[in-house]
Amino acid sequence: MMMRFANSYDQGLILGNEPVVEGIVPHEPLQFEELVKQINSEYNLRVTGTPLSDPTIGAPFILAKDEYEEFLGILPQVTGEATLLTSKIAAPFLKKIFNKIAPDNVNVVATKKDIACLMTKQDLEVLDLDDIKDAVILPGRAFIHQMDAERILSQDGKSRLVGYGPDTLSVDGELSSGMSEEEVIEHELGSFIDLIQAINFFGMKRAF
Repeated sequence: MMMRFANSYDQGLILGNEPVVEGIVPHEPLQFEELVKQINSEYNLRVTGTPLSDPTIGAPFILAKDEYEEFLGILPQVTGEATLLTSKIAAPFLKKIFNKIAPDNVNVVATKKDIACLMTKQDLEVLDLDDIKDAVILPGRAFIHQMDAERILSQDGKSRLVGYGPDTLSVDGELSSGMSEEEVIEHELGSFIDLIQAINFFGMKRAF
């Protein structure tokens, strides 16, 4: 397994101790993913990377691939309206999925943080609130208290309701290295069902 070196706040150093090594600029996520793919193709063993990716089975976010679109039909209907706040790595995958299943109900907004589990309230303070719907779903493991999130996201005078989705929506190379494609798909389906249930609850259309 290959692990990208983190050396800045956006890459996950959230304790004010960045950089770890002065003058070192780590790979951007997509650059690192290409490196993982290259190494995986050159050797007769399964090579995975974190935060991206597992070239052998196509993780993370296998459900975002067009050839697996049939699995999206298993997901429940999206009846609520909400904004999903996530990392810049996960955002393109989530946009692709929700553009297929709920383009009018759900929008995805990326923070500057590479890893959603390491999002903090500081990541919310720089968002354009014009992009944020009345209901907001945060990653389940984000380091953000609900009261802080609602205060920050309501600073434009528009009261917003904040809820949390599941802890993870897919798996990185650290976990997927011991999983099959079918196991990752099963995990993703369960997580997206939980996420849609959160969207439908917190983003419920209410008559006033």
